[in-house]
Amino acid sequence: MEASDPARIARVSASVHALIHANMLLLPALVPLLAARFRVEPILVDTAGTAHYLAFGFGAIPAGFLADRFGSRKILLACLAGSAVSATACALAPTLGVFTVALIGLGASASLYHPAGLSLISRSTPSGSLGRALGIHGVGGNLGEALAPAVAALLAMRFDERAPFLAAAAFALMVMVPVARVPSVPSPRGEAEPGGRGVLVSRTLILVLATAVAAGFIYRGATYFLPRHLSAHVDPNRLAWLRGSASWLASGKAGDSLGAVMTSLALLAGVISQWLGGRLADRFQRERLYAVIAAAMFPALLLIAVLDGLSLLMATIVFGFGWYLGQPLLSSIAAGLVPREKHGALYGLQFTASFGLGALAVSACAHVSTRWGTKGAFLALAMVAVASALLGVALVSERKRIGRT
Repeated sequence: MEASDPARIARVSASVHALIHANMLLLPALVPLLAARFRVEPILVDTAGTAHYLAFGFGAIPAGFLADRFGSRKILLACLAGSAVSATACALAPTLGVFTVALIGLGASASLYHPAGLSLISRSTPSGSLGRALGIHGVGGNLGEALAPAVAALLAMRFDERAPFLAAAAFALMVMVPVARVPSVPSPRGEAEPGGRGVLVSRTLILVLATAVAAGFIYRGATYFLPRHLSAHVDPNRLAWLRGSASWLASGKAGDSLGAVMTSLALLAGVISQWLGGRLADRFQRERLYAVIAAAMFPALLLIAVLDGLSLLMATIVFGFGWYLGQPLLSSIAAGLVPREKHGALYGLQFTASFGLGALAVSACAHVSTRWGTKGAFLALAMVAVASALLGVALVSERKRIGRT
């Protein structure tokens, strides 16, 4: 593979992206089974999940600087090796304490990916095609996210709750082969896009990071609680196309198996929107588009909170489509702020903001749902969406202030 073939680099990165996001969404579908296995309340498994997601987010800062220092390929291989070992440890853990440590290891290993993968793409792709490459990359991640809940539930039902983690470990080892063939892409010494500051700290970057925190909080809270929410508020016997599978799923061992399958169906809408968002990022003003998408998240989350049945499922699909549509736009906006040799550190900061601080949504929504149910959790996320929309408007104003074109 040649470094001058950015499309192939994007596809290889997308395969790792799929695995990483699949690993991060195995847990929500398995919470009832894991609580029964360790003989604890589900909220204690949720607490382990918070530690898992915090490690995923906050590990991205050192990972970004390591990617800039040692190159993306070495960091990607370390990410995959660590994921394989940690996923195996999750499967074999005898107690919740050991399982939590293994989950933290899985999150820390996964945290290496985004700074290394995104900087590899941004350094090997011309500026005018970056949005499209990020869209391809995003499609991979979205496929992993969309399929993980259903695959985890079905594997647990067919075997037990250890099977999804063992499957993830095997896939990590398989993906190491194409990654090892990716050439090292040197860190170029260049300027940021017009209007970029050429430094890692600026008012614009702080605003982008704040926007990433809001988006990440919404994402983590929604994807973690959707399996439980859909299981509780969608009656498959009233949906003709789910009737045939309802009794089969209900006979299985996975407590939220049907909700996990419906979550996967809803998140598959993001496969199309990730690709579309990448194309739009190359053709239109990114900040303005992102502001519109961010504003649309409020009504989508509000509808998820108040609806039931088929209407709820449709609202979930709209949410998945909209949220993923904005991600290539936000990554493209960030890429224009600093020179390419600093993209590893840049994406480390962005994904720590999104997935590190965003991970607090799990504990926050868990406490809300304990008192008001999952509908209360989604109402809380709708309130966060208001702040996200305001930050989107601020991005448009900031673009005008610095005169970017």
